[in-house]
Amino acid sequence: MVIIKTEGGLGNQMFQYAFGKQIAIKNKTNLYLDTTWYRIQFYNQTPRNFELNKFRIGQIKNITKEKKDLIIFFVYILLKFKIFKSLCQNEVQFHYKPKIKFNFFVNYYSGYWQSYKYFYPIKDLLANEFIPNELSEKARGLINRIAVSQAISIHVRRGDYVNNASANSFHGLCDLDYYYKAVNDIRCNKQVDLICIFSDDIDWVKQNLFIEGVDIIYVSEFVDDHIQEFEIMKQCQHNIIANSSFSWWAAFLNSNPEKIVIAPKKWFNDESINTSDLCPQEWIRL
Repeated sequence: MVIIKTEGGLGNQMFQYAFGKQIAIKNKTNLYLDTTWYRIQFYNQTPRNFELNKFRIGQIKNITKEKKDLIIFFVYILLKFKIFKSLCQNEVQFHYKPKIKFNFFVNYYSGYWQSYKYFYPIKDLLANEFIPNELSEKARGLINRIAVSQAISIHVRRGDYVNNASANSFHGLCDLDYYYKAVNDIRCNKQVDLICIFSDDIDWVKQNLFIEGVDIIYVSEFVDDHIQEFEIMKQCQHNIIANSSFSWWAAFLNSNPEKIVIAPKKWFNDESINTSDLCPQEWIRL
């Protein structure tokens, strides 16, 4: 049995699920999710909701709701309170760890597991699962327009990166120079006739980020649902992502074989954190 602690926003949940799914498949066992974090978030954490159930993952086995199976629930309690510490694994480094311990009986994993190397073998399976359960008419309309265009998605993450002191101190922000360089790099190599901008602060983007000679759609003005935004971002031919797991996943699942993905070289304010395994090698980091 594999139990994954889920926490954080949508992108974090996707990393945690993908990590657990690969381990469960490799060892031919069941995957359960521990979602208790969403009921006990602390004051300095950005409020989040569990959202993996908005994708076509199928039935999600939530360990905290499987009380009808008393044996499973009893095992969960033992692990949750670390009575059997040898069965619990906490992520000890940000970069990829090639050997993850697996016990035959049960395993509880806690961490973010933000490296494509943990789950690259099941990328196609994840691409089929990380699809929204439904799309709005507006979302479908934008996707249809992207399909007949050469579009770049740009993700400008602000929100808690600006308003939450803890998040701002840890993550930092991508500056305007990063976005201008990234757009220029792609336009020097690819024909671009549409730019789709996604942000939790569209007003700020309109007042500060200016790109000429191309049609621009401020997607977050028209689609007020980030699950829908995720699918639209994923459909763009090329991606400029923020230091955000949300746009990381959209770029990773972008199926265009000729895509250009640009990611920030500085992912955290603390540059001692090793992010060398975060992005696929073909991505450009500026």
